Amino acid sequence: QAALVRSQFDKLERFHARRVALKKRLDAGLQDVAEITMPAERAWARHAYHLYPIVVRTEVLTADRDTIMNAIQAENVGIGVHFRAVHLHPFYADTFGFRRGMFPNAEYYSDRTISLPLYPKMTDCDADDVIEAVRKVVAFYRR
Repeated sequence: QAALVRSQFDKLERFHARRVALKKRLDAGLQDVAEITMPAERAWARHAYHLYPIVVRTEVLTADRDTIMNAIQAENVGIGVHFRAVHLHPFYADTFGFRRGMFPNAEYYSDRTISLPLYPKMTDCDADDVIEAVRKVVAFYRR
């Protein structure tokens, strides 16, 4: 395992540079979609860009996050949910008695966040397909 990891170190900066370029492309393509919030950047931090999470502002759409997510997936874009609020997982609810409503800010993001694809071998065309799919789905469910 150490040999495998060591071989990846030489690629680290190139992979990061590609992820930064893709993040900028996604940002540019989605910047005017008011129904989503894109990842924030901090000047003092170097982000890994291992995910591209967006917050789907369902309060201004006619569908919930899961419907939006399924529609984007139907456009042949693989997405994920990162992450669900910890207190809503069965272990924490059962062990500590956490219930929906106890942590509304965590729940807001948990109920609205999806991660769009972002990986070093992603092509510009792939990124453009993601942008097109998100724009199409959001437009369909726009109020």
